[in-house]
Amino acid sequence: MITSTHFKEQDQTLARLLGISTVYFVKDYRNAAKNYSKESIKNILRLLMELDMKSKGIGSREDDVALSKELLINVFYENEVKLSRDICA
Repeated sequence: MITSTHFKEQDQTLARLLGISTVYFVKDYRNAAKNYSKESIKNILRLLMELDMKSKGIGSREDDVALSKELLINVFYENEVKLSRDICA
């Protein structure tokens, strides 16, 4: 979300804000920010928190593999919906 908020900053400034020691990875952060909106990131973080609780047996008795598959499907589906909206717009 830092990258989305400060997308137009210089590479050195963005690297400092992200807490990374080199500007080499800034382009990866920028690409991710293009693919995921702030709302998508918040949703993915919520899904990760849910997975963490379920993996500890709170609200679910599924094994880790099933929970991981559920997380990946939800994350990729979220991005697929965004890409579909972009294509149709």
